Amino acid sequence: MQGTLLYAELGNLYKAYHYMYRYMNKGRPLQFTADRVYTSLLEWELASIEWDLSSPAVAKVSSPVYRDGDIIYAKVLTLSRLMEFIMVDTFKKHIL
Repeated sequence: MQGTLLYAELGNLYKAYHYMYRYMNKGRPLQFTADRVYTSLLEWELASIEWDLSSPAVAKVSSPVYRDGDIIYAKVLTLSRLMEFIMVDTFKKHIL
C-alpha cells in the first residue's frame, strides 16, 4: 500500500517538474504591468484581466482598478487561471 502511494507521489512530482522544465525552457515569463485605472465603476465591472501576448519574449499581465475615495476595487488573478496561463497560453506562438 505504501509503495503504491509513494509511486503516485513520485509521479506527481515528475509531472510538476516536467511542466516547470517546459515552462522555463519554452514558455514566456510573466511581466506584471501597471494597473489600468478606470473612472467609472461600470467600466471596471466590464473590464477583465488583460494578457498581452504580442511580445515573443514576455507575456504582460495587467489588472483593472477602480478607486472610490478610500475604497479600491481590484480584480483578483486566481491561482487556477494563473496555472492555466502558465501551462497553456505562454507556449502559444508569437503572431505578428
